[in-house]
Amino acid sequence: MKVKKLTWLSLALSLSLILSYLETLISLPFSVVGMKLGLANMVVLVVLYTTGVKDAALVSASRVCLSALLFGSWLSLAYAAAGAVCSFLSMWVLKKGKFSPWAVSMVGGVVHNIAQISVASLLFRQSAVFSLLPPLLVAGVTTGLFVGIVASLFLHYIQKTELQKHLS
Repeated sequence: MKVKKLTWLSLALSLSLILSYLETLISLPFSVVGMKLGLANMVVLVVLYTTGVKDAALVSASRVCLSALLFGSWLSLAYAAAGAVCSFLSMWVLKKGKFSPWAVSMVGGVVHNIAQISVASLLFRQSAVFSLLPPLLVAGVTTGLFVGIVASLFLHYIQKTELQKHLS
């Protein structure tokens, strides 16, 4: 792996960890239990579009594990891992289909929430948690759109500055 690419991925992982930590400090007044903005997913989305699926998967998996170790518990790891894996796979498929980062991010947000609710249902053997799904789906679309817009702006900047040449 080139030094520039390793540096880029290290910065991406560091930024995603910082954003994950900041999310633990943000309390949304209108939120459902477990609802987050998904800010760290911006970084994964940018890496997916700049250096590819393997690098994005590495950043995503590393962030999930390190975030749980630093800021969470085994339970948060279970939720985050399920959400991240399912979300990442859906984003990868849509990105291969040439969808925009906005669409990819929105679907990723929705799939992430569905995966986490499914894990909660399995862990606690309660189907009642699916009653949280409607507001979580709205949140997934909304926050996914926000994350996709910000990621698109950053991707545009990367293209404009020709930084992409140095990352591949």
